[in-house]
Amino acid sequence: MISRRQFLQFCTAAAAELGLNPGRLLQLQAAVEAPDAPTVIWLHGSGCQGDSISMLNRISSDEAPHDVADFLINSLNLEFHSVLSAAAGTTLVEHAHHILDTQPFFLIVEGGIPLAFHAEACTVWAHDGQEVTFADAVATFARKARAVVAVGTCATHGGISAAPPNPTGVVGLQTFLQKRRIQPPSVINISGCPAHPDWIISTLCQLFLGEQIECDDYGRPYDIFRFNIHRECPRRRGKPTFVGFADSFGQD
Repeated sequence: MISRRQFLQFCTAAAAELGLNPGRLLQLQAAVEAPDAPTVIWLHGSGCQGDSISMLNRISSDEAPHDVADFLINSLNLEFHSVLSAAAGTTLVEHAHHILDTQPFFLIVEGGIPLAFHAEACTVWAHDGQEVTFADAVATFARKARAVVAVGTCATHGGISAAPPNPTGVVGLQTFLQKRRIQPPSVINISGCPAHPDWIISTLCQLFLGEQIECDDYGRPYDIFRFNIHRECPRRRGKPTFVGFADSFGQD
């Protein structure tokens, strides 16, 4: 679990990078500390969970929780995560379905979604005596989510998991939602292998504050992905010989 204090400490320290002025920080603090603080369900599919590790590496500090009690007290409302949640098995699955039926939540999808073999290449849990595929789990929760965030390239576009010959038929989240004709209020793609933790936190902050996130043609947050990542490379700054970026492999 990530404590609310850790989450707010990170957001305060990285306020400039995340675009949070003092007023928005106060709003975020109120939203996170409220009794009905934003709830997050985080599902994992076909991938390496590197995006979870990316975010945890950025937030972790010397003040990280030291025992299970610390994990549970003042925790951010990350109600389901297959690795971080204290509960497991049937208990955790039933809890996720309780959230599904009783309160609003944000859904984070990490990993590609296999569709071959009746989508049974990735089975995530059993519920009511039936095995549930990752595809069905995503569909169930996406239908009720306040917003759905695809984190990492596998979730956004299939990534390495969908590399040819792609025997398990992995697709990205938006392709899957179109196939199932599911239309959540908002779908946001945060590409990256892994996705940078600042991108994940920045997007969550905006969602928690109820802000509209402007996206590009690929469904990615425009403020994060509008510039080429090499734009600020220190190796090219001030070089008169720089003529621009290549658009394709082998281009002069």
